[in-house]
Amino acid sequence: MKTIIGFSHRNIKAVTFDFGGTLVNLRCSVGESYANAAKSNGIRLNANEKTVSLNFARNFKILSAESPNFGHHLKDYDSGEGWWDTLVRRTLIDSGADDNAAVSRTATQLYYEFSTDKHWELIPGCRRLLGLLKDANIPLAVVSNSDERTSSVLSHLGINDFFRCVLTSVEYGALKPDRGIFLSTLTKLGNVNPLNAIHIGNEVNTDCLGATNAGMGCIIVGDECLSAQHSASHTSSNKHPFHSTVPDLIALELFI
Repeated sequence: MKTIIGFSHRNIKAVTFDFGGTLVNLRCSVGESYANAAKSNGIRLNANEKTVSLNFARNFKILSAESPNFGHHLKDYDSGEGWWDTLVRRTLIDSGADDNAAVSRTATQLYYEFSTDKHWELIPGCRRLLGLLKDANIPLAVVSNSDERTSSVLSHLGINDFFRCVLTSVEYGALKPDRGIFLSTLTKLGNVNPLNAIHIGNEVNTDCLGATNAGMGCIIVGDECLSAQHSASHTSSNKHPFHSTVPDLIALELFI
C-alpha cells in the first residue's frame, strides 16, 4: 500500500534519513537490554522486562523535559553520557535496584553498548536502498534527534560510508522539528535546494513537520504511516505535503 502526494515529479538532488525507527531498530526491547545488563552486574530487579520498558519511557519523557536534547544546554556538557547515566539510574531504581556502584557500572556498560551494533539492527531494505541511491549519485545524510554515538552505530552496522553528513540534534544544538537542522544538512550536502530534497523518517511531529517547514518533501515509514495518511488528506494547503508510504524501506526503491 502506497500513498503518494505531490512527490513523484521532484528532481531529487539529496535524500536525508532519520536514524532510529527509519534506518535502524532495536534488536530487543529496552527493558530486556536493561534487565540483562543489570543482571550481568549482579542486580536483581523486581520488575519484568515490560515494566522496565515502561519505567524507561516514563523517565525518558521526564528527563527530556528537565534537560532537553540529552543535556546539551548544560555549561559543562561534554557528551550525552551523564544524561544517559541519570536515565539508566532512574529506570533501574524504579525497577527495584538500589542506587549503588552496580547501577553505575550498568549505566556505563549500556552507554557504550548502545554505541555499537549490540542492540541495533538494520531495518529491512535499508542497505539495498542506500546502495541504489548511491549508485544514482544522490548525496545522502542522516538527520537525527540523538547524541554523538550515532555515527559509531552506523559504522558498526556497515552503512556510515553511505552518508556524506551525519547531523545529530546534539551536534546542531536543537531538536527536530527545528527546520534549521534540515537546512544546515542541505548546506553541508552542497547547498541543495530544499525543493530538490526528500527526508525519510518515522515520526510525523518531528520528521514530517521539520522537513516540510524547511521546504523539503517527506516520506513517513513505519507505525505512523496511517496517521500520516489521515493528516495528508487534511493538508492540501501545505505547499509541500508529506507522503505516507510503506512499513519498511524495501518499496522505496520505486521512487528512485
